Amino acid sequence: IFVWNPDNGDLIKRYAADSGNVYSIDWNPVQPDLLAASTSIHGAWIWLLDQQHPKKIETAGNQARCIRWNPDGTRFAVCQDDGLVTIDDTESLNLQVSLKNHLGHLHMTGGGFIKGGGDCA
Repeated sequence: IFVWNPDNGDLIKRYAADSGNVYSIDWNPVQPDLLAASTSIHGAWIWLLDQQHPKKIETAGNQARCIRWNPDGTRFAVCQDDGLVTIDDTESLNLQVSLKNHLGHLHMTGGGFIKGGGDCA
C-alpha cells in the first residue's frame, strides 16, 4: 500500500505486508493518521502512519472484502465473502458484534454506521 500527499503528490509511506489482494481502504474519520484495509489474506489490517508494521485482525476465512469506520472512528465494520459482518473496537481491536449470514449488498449510511455512506458488497 502506498500513501501519497494529496497536495503535492509526494510519497508519504509505503507499507509492505503479506496482505494478498487489497479490496478496500478507509481512513479513520477522526484520526487522520489511522488507515484500515481489507485483504484476501488475514482479513483486516490497521496501520498508524508512523508505524511500519500493521496490526492484523484475523477474520474467519481470512478474507475481508470491505472495511469501513463508524462516524466517530471508535469502531469499524469488516464484511466477508461468507456473509459475516463484524464490528470491532478501534483501540482494543476486540470484536464487539458479529452478524452472521448477511446476504446481498450492505449499504452503511449516516443514519446507520458510516457518515456519508459507504458500500460493501
